[in-house]
Amino acid sequence: MPKHRHGHAHVLPTHAEHGGAHLPAEGSGPDRAGRLLPLLAVGLAVALVIGVAAAVGTRGGGDSGAAKPDGGGAVSASLATSETRTLRQCRASWQALRHALVAAEPSMGQWERHVRVMNRLVAGEITLAQASRFWAQTRVAARQRYDAFAAQDRRMRRSGAGHGCAARTTQAADSTGPALTACRRAAAAEQATLATARTALARWRGHISAMEQLRSGTLSPTMAQQMWQTTWHRGAAELRAYHRREQQSSALSCRP
Repeated sequence: MPKHRHGHAHVLPTHAEHGGAHLPAEGSGPDRAGRLLPLLAVGLAVALVIGVAAAVGTRGGGDSGAAKPDGGGAVSASLATSETRTLRQCRASWQALRHALVAAEPSMGQWERHVRVMNRLVAGEITLAQASRFWAQTRVAARQRYDAFAAQDRRMRRSGAGHGCAARTTQAADSTGPALTACRRAAAAEQATLATARTALARWRGHISAMEQLRSGTLSPTMAQQMWQTTWHRGAAELRAYHRREQQSSALSCRP
């Protein structure tokens, strides 16, 4: 039974308020009011309990049905940010490796021509006099060009730029995007190419020193000839390995 705005229960109207209509004879006056008041109090209490239960149920249902943040969006955003940062580092690493390989090209070109002259001499395509002239040309600024590459390579190693794209486990790699996966492959290929370039140019550096010693008279022609035979064979193999790696890495890219 509803409550009055002022907190009191409605009192049932008497027959006088209904224009004299006669109500069923259940007693009147104080006796009837005395019987009705306990019933009204019980009804109000029941209504109050039901109302409170309904309100609690509504609030509980709303809480249970509301979308609760599970952190998934935050985790996804964090992973995306981490991958973007890793991709940026990977591109910088790939670029640093390329700079070192570009610095290696002048010295590598000289070494290749030097070995090619020997190949032509052995094949009978040119004479020893011609080979000597060609070799003299390949010695021009040979030390300076090698030193330029070595300096660039040392700067990259000290900065650690060439290792900013470390390979991950298979499981981690599977969860990365295609751009980062492709960039890692390109950087790994460039790193392998640079490793073969270092090996080949270390051989060339040794031969540059031998030629300087021969001209200065600190190395005998016989010893120089023996050293050259070994250097030539190993150098040719190392140059072939470099070109195989270079073809593989040139087919990959890490550009945005």
